[in-house]
Amino acid sequence: MSEPSTCGQGLAENAALPASLAKVTEAMAAMLERHMIALDMTDPRSAAEHAVYDELAAAHRRIADQLRAAADRMDAQRDLPMGPHDMAAIAHPATTQAFQALVEAKRHLLALLRDTADEDDAMLEMMRDATHGH
Repeated sequence: MSEPSTCGQGLAENAALPASLAKVTEAMAAMLERHMIALDMTDPRSAAEHAVYDELAAAHRRIADQLRAAADRMDAQRDLPMGPHDMAAIAHPATTQAFQALVEAKRHLLALLRDTADEDDAMLEMMRDATHGH
């Protein structure tokens, strides 16, 4: 009788993290798409802005897909026969691939958040000015 899986179970339980990040990333894409709809397309500058938001929303959706795939891979670890502190299980290619998928997805999300944070600050400033200006 083997001990219950700890490494595999742990990875499977941690699958909730990329799954949650995927939901947040999807929500950010939806917000960008709503903003695009609100743009006045009669203004030529808005067409360029629209293209930027379109690409950003697509990037968020790609990363959400990547995070969901990482969550699925981690959740699948539940089925690997692993004992507690089983180094063979931890070194199993499926375990390594699942963890690598998560790390890559998190890096892409981190880069996207870092790249957009300054723009978000500028937008917030503009919104505050507009609110206090009236």
